[in-house]
Amino acid sequence: MTEHLTVRFRRPAFGVHAADEIARDLFGLSGTIRELPSERDRNFFIAGPDGRSVVLKISHADESPEIIDLQHRALERLAERSPTLALPRVIPSVARRETETVHSSDGTPHIARVLTWVPGREWAEVSPHTPELLHSLGRMLGILDRGLQGLVHPAATRRPNARSKPGQRALHGQQWFDAPPVRPG
Repeated sequence: MTEHLTVRFRRPAFGVHAADEIARDLFGLSGTIRELPSERDRNFFIAGPDGRSVVLKISHADESPEIIDLQHRALERLAERSPTLALPRVIPSVARRETETVHSSDGTPHIARVLTWVPGREWAEVSPHTPELLHSLGRMLGILDRGLQGLVHPAATRRPNARSKPGQRALHGQQWFDAPPVRPG
């Protein structure tokens, strides 16, 4: 008997109008705004009048601040160690914080943040995935792996709580083994 695992996240209840208010009031941003596709969060592309483009990200209610901080520290480290990579940068709020707490209409708190926009095509929209494209992806993953070597962060090594299901942990990139991983060479 095959067991199917289904993990569901309730996406934040924010539309374009609410996102525009958050961008303006908390991050001092204005411009043309449109929603981007996202599975778990709400992401909004903002094209500013100055030509600068950013993404407002509103995380689902169960996202931990520690995971978001880990993502920000990873981006910082990559910017230092692999400066030629086109990666997003964190844009602080008007209060000079990396994240702000926003509440949906039902009062649920969510974490909002802004990152610079990196132009390009989404992987899911590229077809076919040619050998050259796959090779390029592998090369990029190698650069990312080298750039992140030595990054230490509490959220990168945390254990799941007793109620976490394996599928939920896998969605967050959390997998644990009894033996330490072995790196070639």
